Amino acid sequence: MKIRFLFILLFFNLLFFSQLFPLEKGGIEKSDSTGVVLSENQFSVGLYNRGMEFLKADSIDAAIKAFKRAIRIDKKFIEAHHQLGMTYVEKGTIYHRMKAVRALREALFWDRKNFQIQLDLGKVYLLQNFRYNAKKKFNWLRKTNPNNIELLLALAKLYQDDVEYYQNMVNTFMDDRGALTFVDANLLSNIFDYTGPADVKRFIRDRDELFGQFQDYTSYLQKDFAEAANAYIQVLNLDPENREALYQLSLLAFTAGMIPDFIRFQKRLLELDPDDKDAHLFLGLGYHKLKNYDIAYKEFEIAKSLMESDELAVFNSIDHIVPD
Repeated sequence: MKIRFLFILLFFNLLFFSQLFPLEKGGIEKSDSTGVVLSENQFSVGLYNRGMEFLKADSIDAAIKAFKRAIRIDKKFIEAHHQLGMTYVEKGTIYHRMKAVRALREALFWDRKNFQIQLDLGKVYLLQNFRYNAKKKFNWLRKTNPNNIELLLALAKLYQDDVEYYQNMVNTFMDDRGALTFVDANLLSNIFDYTGPADVKRFIRDRDELFGQFQDYTSYLQKDFAEAANAYIQVLNLDPENREALYQLSLLAFTAGMIPDFIRFQKRLLELDPDDKDAHLFLGLGYHKLKNYDIAYKEFEIAKSLMESDELAVFNSIDHIVPD
C-alpha cells in the first residue's frame, strides 16, 4: 500500500513539473538565443528557462535561484553555470563579480573550449580590474578566433583604456620625450613637507629608489594606441558599419590630435544615422578645433534640434562650467 501511494505521488509530481516546465519537441532542449545544447534533464531545463524569463523581467535574485536549482539537479549543466555567472555580474558588487568568476570557471570545467564563456570570463576579469588577466585571456582567444568582432572590440577597448592610463603619466609639455607625472606634487608636499615644483623634482631625482625606477612611458602609450587602433580597423574590415568601432576609433584620433581623421569618422557615423546628435556634437567640436567656427556652429545647432527637452536644458546651462 505504501509503495503504491509513493508511486502515485511520484506520478503527480512528474505531471506537475512537466506542465510547469514544458519541453520543446525533439528531445534535448536548445537555447533560442545561443543555439547551445542544454541539459538532457527536463526539470533542469525547465528551471533554466524560468531563470531566463526572470532575467528578461529584471528579477535578478529570482533568476539566480532558478539557475542554482537547475545546477543542483544537473551539475554538468554548462549553460546554467554560464548564465548564473553572468547574472551575478548584474548585481554590480565586488562580491558578486567574484561569484561570477567561480560560476564561469565551473562552466569551463565541463567545457574548456567554449569560446563565449571564455570571452565572458575575460570581461568579468576586466570588471574586477584584473587587466593583466583579461588581456592574457583575450589574446589567447584571439589566436584561435582572430576575426571575432566581440572579442576584437573588447581587446581594443582594453588597449584604449591603457592609452588613457599612460596618457596621465606622460606630460607632453615638459619635453619631447614626455615625463612620468603620476606622483602628484601636492601629495609629495603634504607627505614630505616639500614646497614647490623645483624641490619635488630634486626629491625625485635624488630619491627615486623609494618609488621604483622612473622611466618614459611614451613608448607604452604609442604601443597601446597602435594595438587599439589596429583592432578597431580590423573590426571595420569585417563590418564596415560597426558603429562602436567607428566611434572609438574617432576618439583615438582625437586623442592623438588627428582632427581631420576624427571628423572623417564622425561623418561616417552620420552617413549611417543622420540623426545621431552625438556625432553632430563631435563634428562641431572637430570643426571648432580647426577654427571653422561657422560649420561648428551649424553642427551644434543641428545637435540641439535633435535633443530632448531635458538634454537641451543641460546643454544650454552654464551651471556645470561656472561655479556659484
